[in-house]
Amino acid sequence: MSISKEQFIKYYAEQVERDEVSLFLGAGVSSSVGYPSWFDTIVEKNLNDRNILINSIRNEKDLSNVSSVGRVNVYKLNGDISNLDSIVITKNDMDSYMSKHELFLDFLKRELVTNTFLFLGYSFQDSIITSCLSDVNQCLGESANYHFTIMLNKKNAEFGFFVQDLEDRYHIKVLLINDYDELPQILIALNKEIKKKNIFFSGVFERLPEAEDRMAVTLCKEITAKLLANRYHIYTGYGRNFGNYLAGYSVQYLLTNNMDIERYLIMRSFLQ
Repeated sequence: MSISKEQFIKYYAEQVERDEVSLFLGAGVSSSVGYPSWFDTIVEKNLNDRNILINSIRNEKDLSNVSSVGRVNVYKLNGDISNLDSIVITKNDMDSYMSKHELFLDFLKRELVTNTFLFLGYSFQDSIITSCLSDVNQCLGESANYHFTIMLNKKNAEFGFFVQDLEDRYHIKVLLINDYDELPQILIALNKEIKKKNIFFSGVFERLPEAEDRMAVTLCKEITAKLLANRYHIYTGYGRNFGNYLAGYSVQYLLTNNMDIERYLIMRSFLQ
């Protein structure tokens, strides 16, 4: 059974807030922007252009570099054009994938267990991914994660059975669209929903009269408690006094409630 746009955005944004998501980009994403229908470097290029640090993992040897601290891990399951000797592109490559890339698939299964995936540009027609999904679901049963995909609605009975099969067999919930032009708008709406949980504070003062200083202390204490209780992320700088009050009460609340400080309090220095 397909889901609504509102259901998808609400649920997936909650998973992003918990930092428990993975994005799976199939060949359809590359094709939609004019690239050939095999794995390329468009993802890495876009992240680099935005000054986002990445780990590009093209084969089993790169798995030793996997780290989630301050970097985005980009797994290239089929390799890419930087190493043509190991790229997966022919039918023979696909047939021998399971035996040649067992460790890579173990990492994928681990992600399928711990994270909620969003599959884009992927048709679920090859056996590599569906086999991994099937293995996970057989082990975990109903406790296995549900994942999501966005697909063009073909509006026929056969496609309806296919959509239902994705949910029943592989725990994939499908958001159906009538035109590919809807996809960017859905992702923009998802991005806005995610950013609603990010609150930026900016302030600085050298010295305040005693009554106003007490008010500043109380304000910082109460506002941080309210925001963090509702899982908002606080962004701020090292503003004189104000930054200290805000950070101090944030850390106190996070430690008391056993919450991840690095996830909910993000502080950066600013030029004077």
